Parts: sequence; structure tokens; C-alpha cells
Amino acid sequence: MTTALPLKNKYCALAVLQNESDVEQFLVTPLLADLGYGPNYLATKKSIAVEAMDKRRKRRTYAPDYLATGSPLNRSSAGR
Repeated sequence: MTTALPLKNKYCALAVLQNESDVEQFLVTPLLADLGYGPNYLATKKSIAVEAMDKRRKRRTYAPDYLATGSPLNRSSAGR
């Protein structure tokens, strides 16, 4: 008889991921840090300019949750 182990990834138990905020805080942020994207290489939703995009049949405004860059961000101009 085998016992089922709780599902878990490197960062947290999957049961912890109940909503989008949980996924951002407990999975995406640590994953990006492991990939080398520290605070100087990330912009978050609050600092990213809203863009108009075609989503399905309508044009809507959209702001991504994260923006990862290959070089450090100039914080004085982020979000313009």
C-alpha cells in the first residue's frame, strides 16, 4: 500500500496556491529570483504602463503582473 504524498513544487505546497496573489507571492516571485531576476530587473503591475491590446474581438487595456528585463531598470523612468 502506497501513501499519496502531498503535491508540492520547489517553492510551496500546491494547496497554498489558492488565488492569483498566492501564485505571484509563493511561486512566481521566488521562481524569477532563482532565474536571476532580482528587484533591479523586475517591474511589477503598479509600475508598468497600461497598454491597449487586442484581446479576442475587443481592444482592451492591459497591464501585466510582471516585466522582467535583461538589464537593470532605471527606476526613475519605469512605468512611463
